Amino acid sequence: MNKKTLEDIQLTNKRIFLRVDYNIPTTYINNTHQIQDTYRIISTIPTIKYILCRNPKLLVIGTHFGRPKGNFKKELSLNFLPPFLEQLLHLQVEFSQLSELENKLMDEKLDKNITENKIDNEGKSNNALERNVNDDNESDNEDLYKTKSCSSRANNNRIILLENLRFYMSEENEGENLEEYRKYFTKNFDITVVDAFGVLHRKVNSIQTPTRVCGLLLKKELEMLEYLKNFDLLIIGGSKVTDKVVFLKNIMKKCKKVYVVGKMCYVFIKVLSSNIINTNTSSEEEKDILSAKEVLQVADKFSVKVYLPKDFLVKEKKCRDSECSSNCKEGIDNKKECISYQYVERIEPEQQGVDIGMKSIDELCGLIRTSKSVFWNGPVGIYEEKKSSFGTERVVKEMEKIKESGGVSIVGGGDTVCAVGMFGDKENFSYVSTGGGALLKCLEGSEMPGLNSIEDK
Repeated sequence: MNKKTLEDIQLTNKRIFLRVDYNIPTTYINNTHQIQDTYRIISTIPTIKYILCRNPKLLVIGTHFGRPKGNFKKELSLNFLPPFLEQLLHLQVEFSQLSELENKLMDEKLDKNITENKIDNEGKSNNALERNVNDDNESDNEDLYKTKSCSSRANNNRIILLENLRFYMSEENEGENLEEYRKYFTKNFDITVVDAFGVLHRKVNSIQTPTRVCGLLLKKELEMLEYLKNFDLLIIGGSKVTDKVVFLKNIMKKCKKVYVVGKMCYVFIKVLSSNIINTNTSSEEEKDILSAKEVLQVADKFSVKVYLPKDFLVKEKKCRDSECSSNCKEGIDNKKECISYQYVERIEPEQQGVDIGMKSIDELCGLIRTSKSVFWNGPVGIYEEKKSSFGTERVVKEMEKIKESGGVSIVGGGDTVCAVGMFGDKENFSYVSTGGGALLKCLEGSEMPGLNSIEDK
């Protein structure tokens, strides 16, 4: 790896901005976030501890969450994260919400949200953009965030977590306020430590200080890529072939076998065995079919064997008033509507494929057992639902055996990582990447603007 890491520089008495990727899956109910998978957060803790042990003058953590597109959205606030970080670090974590911005730095919609927001009975703003959670009334129009109340305590191992960086259009987009946004980071920090592999395929405008280095997590991610120069088996899923066509065409030079799962497999099956999927083809699927044909041509060129499921688990709605089960739902006109599941070798128009079938599961697990190195991206079926999770669960269990037998097992992609956490133990894999789209972009050889912004050794 030819990129500088935080181990290559002096951190003592420096103002450090740590850019992480805490864009984690949550459920938002009754104004409360329940974290579904903590892996991306836990993976950055070694970097945070490494920095704090070297007594920085200031440590500020910044991340994005969701896609607010430059607007303040209450449900995308990060105010639920400090308590969880405190549990992991056994240290107090301050939360610095976005402070008042100079008008030239504001997106018009953001400005409108601040202006129209009402003041509560105590005379304090309800708007998360206008106040710090500590109700610090000090203001500094030159700062984007109120960090004064926290910065004096950083030397005592106190940490500041900033509000969602994507509340600013300038974080990942060009615009008239871009230069001012960048100046904030160059002015207020000496060093940027990057531990956000998941965003490095985009422009990240908060990575701006003169010194920009990899954190310990990103260092591991980049080292992991060495294992993916050549491998035996790729298990690939997803919704659309067009989203992964460049990756698939490039990866054919590196692997020996490919097993296509998820919704993508139906497109490949239509190309090779049109009589198995007896459903109408939409205009979007037509594009996917063209992409699948391109991928198969490249696979043939490099003698890569492409495997497709031979049977499927499908579900369909059937009205069975006389034999209602726990699957019944009240339908239109109070009719009972039953959902039935069955294994088939041909999918009819009224059926929806939700998992691969038992024969296909056995075939895929057999390929995993005979492979020394496997890269998995994309769940096998709709793993979130119990009735259609069996294929994904079996793959997790089989993949866990690879590391134990001396092989290499690598997993990437948000849903796949969640599935591993649900059905297995991430420690039983050679590596579980925090990157999804960024990992695929890196492997396909695409431009990585965020990665390019980090200094070379």
